[in-house]
Amino acid sequence: MKFKAGTKGISMLNIKRSQVQGYGVAVLTVAIAIFLKLMLKPWVALEDSPFLVFFVPIMVSAWYGGIGSALLATALGGVVGYLWTPPSSAWSSNSVGDSLRLVIFLLEALCISYFITALQLAQRRSELNKVQAQQNLESLRHSEEGFRLLIDCIKDYAIYRLDPQGYIVSWNEGAERINGYQIGEVIGQHFSRFYTEEELNSGKREQVLKLAAETGRFEDEGWRVRKDGSRFWANVVITALRDQAGNLKGFAKVTRDVTESKRLEAERNQLLVREQASRALAETANEMVQRLQAITDVAIAPLSLEDLLRELLNRISEILRADTAAILMMDYQHNCLVVKAAKGLEEAGGEVCIPIGEGFAGRIALEHQPLIIQQDAYTQVYNAVLSQQQVQSLLGVPLLLDNRLIGVIRVGTLLPRQFNQDDVQLLQLVAERAALAIDRARLNEAERAALTQAQEANRLKDEFLAIVSHELRTPMQSILGWSQMLRKGELKPETVTKALETLERNAKQQARVIDDILDVSRIIRKKISIRLIPLNIAPIIKSAIISISPAAAAKNIQITSTINSSISQILGDPDRLPQIINNLLSNAIKFTPQCGSVEIKLEQMEFNVILTVIDTGQGIEPEVLPYIFDDFRQGDSSRTRTHGGLGLGLTIVRYLVDLHGGTVQADSEGEGKGAKFIVKFPIHQPKLSNEGKGISGEINSSDITSQATKKKARPKYI
Repeated sequence: MKFKAGTKGISMLNIKRSQVQGYGVAVLTVAIAIFLKLMLKPWVALEDSPFLVFFVPIMVSAWYGGIGSALLATALGGVVGYLWTPPSSAWSSNSVGDSLRLVIFLLEALCISYFITALQLAQRRSELNKVQAQQNLESLRHSEEGFRLLIDCIKDYAIYRLDPQGYIVSWNEGAERINGYQIGEVIGQHFSRFYTEEELNSGKREQVLKLAAETGRFEDEGWRVRKDGSRFWANVVITALRDQAGNLKGFAKVTRDVTESKRLEAERNQLLVREQASRALAETANEMVQRLQAITDVAIAPLSLEDLLRELLNRISEILRADTAAILMMDYQHNCLVVKAAKGLEEAGGEVCIPIGEGFAGRIALEHQPLIIQQDAYTQVYNAVLSQQQVQSLLGVPLLLDNRLIGVIRVGTLLPRQFNQDDVQLLQLVAERAALAIDRARLNEAERAALTQAQEANRLKDEFLAIVSHELRTPMQSILGWSQMLRKGELKPETVTKALETLERNAKQQARVIDDILDVSRIIRKKISIRLIPLNIAPIIKSAIISISPAAAAKNIQITSTINSSISQILGDPDRLPQIINNLLSNAIKFTPQCGSVEIKLEQMEFNVILTVIDTGQGIEPEVLPYIFDDFRQGDSSRTRTHGGLGLGLTIVRYLVDLHGGTVQADSEGEGKGAKFIVKFPIHQPKLSNEGKGISGEINSSDITSQATKKKARPKYI
């Protein structure tokens, strides 16, 4: 195996020689040794050492030709030496000494051949190893050069080597490009010069190398500083370099600029956040649409205003998860908010008028802005609400219709709750729909009321026409009957007188009916005229009592009067003022039953003259009382027909009193309990008029409006 290894090594060194040459050297060296022995025979006695001269040929043959040549030289030398052994050239098998000498020679020759061959093989192996070492060194040099070129070609990574203390030993072009330093500027510098000031102060550079040495590898990301002071986001990997014995030789550091990747990642995360926010917003919007749809369903439903407000509160409380809610509507007459619907604890509050600017709802109404208040933020104004209702949080928004305030919606919770902007926005959207729905409900109710009023007006008109027909037809039939009887001339003188009286009475009755109709017509068209002069009303009342006495006596009605004749004068029309008094007294006599009573009082209180007419008649129902002075309004048309007349007397009274600057009001405790009418006239103050000349002239529609506005002539009802 060693021969094969040696031969293979020789062939690798290109020093292999052919076996023939080796054998030739063996023969040649043995021949030379024989020649020298023969030449030296005269001078040197070699008979006792016949093998001595063959050791050199054996060594030369072994060195040159290897083990084969050495064995050939040994064999040749042994044969020749043995033949030279005395007796000369004769083979003596009995000579033990010669044989032993030959054996020793052969053993020595073999040993010499082996050791020389082994030495030569070792030398050749040494040369081979040297050549291989040179080849490996050259290969390593080429490999290192290639690796250096490879590293230098990598320009997206900063690759550099550090010594065990962290000082830079080498780096590549990528490090120059990323950090901005030339290689001569950083060799021998500490790697921490690329760290930010914040990281330097935190002691991070010592921790980095310590972790890398302990774990073998450390990876980190953070801001790094270039030569020009600009920053970049870097991904850094530090690897510990150790020899075969495990001794730390330094560190390899790889830095990559991931600023753009970081930016893209941030943008991606931002887009992801936006996408999630958009999805959440879409879900919220969908939920809000569903909630608003619940409000819209109520808003478009054909409900009355009361039902609409109740349903709106139920839906609002549900979608906002509120414990209490209320809708307050604007009362423009009193400039305040009135609770029209409530749910929860506020239901027990009743209808309360809240001034604008006061309280929670009043503040919303004043500012026309939403308002959120928590319990700890309540001022003294709101403490009563908290103590009574134990409301912890309140949210309210105004009800606006074309930027006009019509009310306020407020909700509250019994547990602390932080209402947010989404709640405000939702309640504002609800308020928009609620305002439109409330306005539509009001319009619908107004339309229904107008329709009912129109139907009632038509009914009253039909009843009035029926009454007019009756009032005109009854006396006309009497007139026709007596006229026909008078034409025949068959009546007795006393009957003729009665007939003429009847004709006159019925004609006057028709004239009064026609006058009343004409007066009402002029009143409606605001074309009635009056002439105001200073006069005393007491004589007019006394005259009216005398005129009505026959009618009262016919029904056995007792008339009592209390008239203060010393009262001040008033401004009145000499023709219209008696009409007012006669209508009131006639009305009292007409509706007072047999054996009843009528009381008339005239008195002065401060700056007013007061006429009071009290009867014990049928009275006025409470539901009719507010409309007793309206045009064509009758408490009971059948009763009107029973007692006669058109029922226009009180309407005429109201308008004529208004024109005189006075007021009229009616009072009754109910049907069958009589009625009381009170008329107030302002006294005449001479300093305000032309004394002694009177005041006269026609009053047109504008004058009537002025009088009504100044005196608030609308009658009062008790």
